[in-house]
Amino acid sequence: MNMIFTIKKRINQIFWALGINHRLSTLQIGITNRCNLKCIICSRKFTDKDMSFEEFKYIIDQFSKIKKISIVGQGENLLNNDFFSMLEYAKSKGNFVEFYDNFCLLDDRAANKLISIKPDIVWVSLDGATKETYELIRIGSNFESVLNNIKNLIKIKEAKGADYPKINFNYVVNKYNFREILKFIELIRSIKRNEEILISFTNVMSIHADLRDIYSDDDQQKIFLQTNELAKKRGILLEWRNFPRIKMGIQGCEMWNRPCVMVNGDFFPCCVINGQAPFGNVFKENFKKLWDKADYKNFRKNILAGKTPSFCKKCEFLS
Repeated sequence: MNMIFTIKKRINQIFWALGINHRLSTLQIGITNRCNLKCIICSRKFTDKDMSFEEFKYIIDQFSKIKKISIVGQGENLLNNDFFSMLEYAKSKGNFVEFYDNFCLLDDRAANKLISIKPDIVWVSLDGATKETYELIRIGSNFESVLNNIKNLIKIKEAKGADYPKINFNYVVNKYNFREILKFIELIRSIKRNEEILISFTNVMSIHADLRDIYSDDDQQKIFLQTNELAKKRGILLEWRNFPRIKMGIQGCEMWNRPCVMVNGDFFPCCVINGQAPFGNVFKENFKKLWDKADYKNFRKNILAGKTPSFCKKCEFLS
């Protein structure tokens, strides 16, 4: 079965690289640059801007063959007044829909609205197991309030007998919260006593190298093994991204299959941008034209040939 899956995957990669189909796995969309926090792990340096509902619809309709929508970006989604309409529209097209949120603004009204729309997953951005650490990293937040908002969403879901949205957690590892990873496992299990749990641990990006210089590769390997052992005991699923810092070649990367559209329409082949120029803008050229442009074609062909495209040269996930 694994051999059949591998063969099918390779065939899809070849078709994709040659431009025979547009079988991209996920579309990542940033709908706002505005945020209510000033997190030390964030690199946002943009002028505040929201994507309009009409712009969002235009993007979704262009990428009709993609069936997974991930609302990401460098802002707080709930600050965009069209956010719930966007979720509804994406779901109405039969998409798997997920989004990331800091849960500072998710009150009763927002929680009930989410449950009625039924997005598949909400990722809670929570980077600490204690008030002191969390509020040091996410400046302007309130630890108790965020935990209460998480518990409240769980409570309302249970009262309504709702299965969605599933609640997962995203933890950006840095020198301030590195020692709290094990404690975080216990915290999340205490909050979600009877639900399935998935936690994604992501190493802070190299643009913030000063935030990761306190722990060595040996430290990472040790905490990696300890965390996996504890999570198994607590029935928690884990996802590790660039932690420990294990480099891979372009053959091991699948991020190129998840293009990213920024709030202004700029189009990138993945979300790890590292200051690179966009491949175009979906508000100026439709996706079919972007797909057929020489630079995007060369990008795909290089990946098919096992060569690292120039766009990816600075990517810290690659060797």
